[in-house]
Amino acid sequence: MIPAVLQNATTDQRLKPAALRTLIFLASYLDWVEYREVKLDWLARRLTTDPSRAWRSLNALVTVGYLQCLKPIVGKTRVHSYRLGNPLRLPD
Repeated sequence: MIPAVLQNATTDQRLKPAALRTLIFLASYLDWVEYREVKLDWLARRLTTDPSRAWRSLNALVTVGYLQCLKPIVGKTRVHSYRLGNPLRLPD
């Protein structure tokens, strides 16, 4: 099920299919509602305005999601990403 915040993103032609699939993946597996509403909305907007920064954020979030066994991620909690090799602060 696609969260309400992504309803418009599914029809936005500027979003690359891979980006949209990643957003839906994150929305499906990360259960924290506030996280989904705020962070995925931020990423959906960022993908249309600043793609390179958004892709870095998406890659980091996917990495952290896998490392956390797809458990919810608290917004400003510092999480160690082995792929990035340093502590990661999620985007505001």
